[in-house]
Amino acid sequence: MAPVLDTHSPFLVDPDRLDRVRAVYVKADGTTGVSADLRAPEAGKAQSRSVYPVHAALGLSVSETLLQGCQPVIVEGPSDLIYLSALKTLMVGSGGARPLRELLFMPAGGVKGVGALVPIVAGKEEALPFVLVDSDGAGKGLAEKLRQGAYAAAPGRLLAVGDFIEMPGAEVEDLLPPQLMARVVARWLRAADEDFEDAFRPGQPIIGQIEQYAKRNGQSLEPGWKVELAKKVRPALLALSAKGIPAEWQARWAKLFAALAE
Repeated sequence: MAPVLDTHSPFLVDPDRLDRVRAVYVKADGTTGVSADLRAPEAGKAQSRSVYPVHAALGLSVSETLLQGCQPVIVEGPSDLIYLSALKTLMVGSGGARPLRELLFMPAGGVKGVGALVPIVAGKEEALPFVLVDSDGAGKGLAEKLRQGAYAAAPGRLLAVGDFIEMPGAEVEDLLPPQLMARVVARWLRAADEDFEDAFRPGQPIIGQIEQYAKRNGQSLEPGWKVELAKKVRPALLALSAKGIPAEWQARWAKLFAALAE
């Protein structure tokens, strides 16, 4: 008699042997239903929930395949992904960066998610991915924790924004030309008595300045506002030509992508 494994975990589902998988669910009459159909639910939400581990297992399998040949770089949030992907496009297009492997920026959903994502991305080969964190208080705390733990033997794969720009508390947004950022913010957040470009102070982290500006002018920043800002900055950034980017900023970006290629 063959053993039967009952599980809700996608990690215990073999995506290569889905022919052996059955969905078990409660039917409308209260009895137990068993089905080999893992596509369309026969019994509404009940069976749909029962096949979720299968869908998750397939997602994990696909993700593992997509990572092959890529250099994963874990970042804190989706806005970081947008900015860094745009910078990669600019630098590769201008010849300022020539990564040997495709750089794949992976947002962890915040500082707390970085540590949990590292072992998942490392996978079977246990090769630690690069991690890029902000140089604010939370980022420094995370970097120190990783440096004493998983990255003790691979400190070169743990990077901070402050490694590439001399600015206390710098975040990924501060790796972009400040005048460009200020111009986009000024168009996005309009106030009757104060223009952000006039209030902006170069050399200081821009995120804190945006928050203070919004508070002074009675404007609310909705959850996820950093992502919305990144979406507005991206086309303005990609519109720049290599000649239109100051040499000091190109040098910073070149240093960043060189570090990610080591």
